[in-house]
Amino acid sequence: MPRNTKCEDWLWKRLHGKGWVDCGRVRREAQEQGFSKSGMKAARKNLGISTCHEDLASGETWYWRADPV
Repeated sequence: MPRNTKCEDWLWKRLHGKGWVDCGRVRREAQEQGFSKSGMKAARKNLGISTCHEDLASGETWYWRADPV
């Protein structure tokens, strides 16, 4: 994946030390900062961000985490 260090820096600062964070919220904040969805995906993969999801009756929610589980 191509490197976007500005996006990676922002994502790491946003997630590091905060446990599991709703990725929808992070994506909205990233968009407000001018980062694209594809840029965020590349940054997430380059940083090794962990993902998990909850499958609830009301819908599915995805979470991201910068720290090792």
